[in-house]
Amino acid sequence: MMLKSTTTMSHKKSSASSSSSSTSSRCSSSSSSCRFLLQGRRSVSSSVVFRSRTRARSRSRLDAQVSKETSLSSSTDSGLGVPVGTPSRDVCKQELLDRPRRNRKSEVFREAVRETAPVLPANLIYPLFVYDHEAEPDTETTIPSMPGVKRHTVQGLVEEVGDAIKYGVKQVVIFPKTPDNLKTRLGEESANPEGLAQRTIRALKEAYGTDVFVHTDVALDPYNTDGHDGIVDDTIG
Repeated sequence: MMLKSTTTMSHKKSSASSSSSSTSSRCSSSSSSCRFLLQGRRSVSSSVVFRSRTRARSRSRLDAQVSKETSLSSSTDSGLGVPVGTPSRDVCKQELLDRPRRNRKSEVFREAVRETAPVLPANLIYPLFVYDHEAEPDTETTIPSMPGVKRHTVQGLVEEVGDAIKYGVKQVVIFPKTPDNLKTRLGEESANPEGLAQRTIRALKEAYGTDVFVHTDVALDPYNTDGHDGIVDDTIG
């Protein structure tokens, strides 16, 4: 009887010890988890601070660059720096207030960017070259470097686009031949509402409306005397 009681008591002590060990283990595990979470939060906090400082340094460098470009654009030294009147980056900066949705603008453009195979005529863009036959009646219409390609008058280009639409090609990109007497270092003719490209676009829209999507080239080489896509800075080339 005594032996049984002693055995029972021994068993109880063993269970209590095991329970205590288990509880201690859980506490230890919980403590480790807490320390891990705390370290994780500190790491995230440090990362946020680092990114904030990096952005601040980037903004400072950008502001310094804008300031430098503004001072260059205001330079009046003849033959040095950018031409007088060149817009600074600050002036040209655009703030997007709304999310652009140009890929959904019209049915023609939705067909053009739709990701389906095979490639269809609606996916193609037809490059067209236009000249002012009234200002330059003696212009050579054929382009020797591109066999089979020619320059069109405004009306001839409108007719060409009409034929392309019949085959399912509903996008065109316009390349104007600006008369040499209208070219300048800043390419101001590109912003002329009555310029050759602008008149061509209006003629296409009046003829076909939303059935044609017109692209334009934003490079300045058709309009400036330097023949480059942008404004040339004489100090850096």
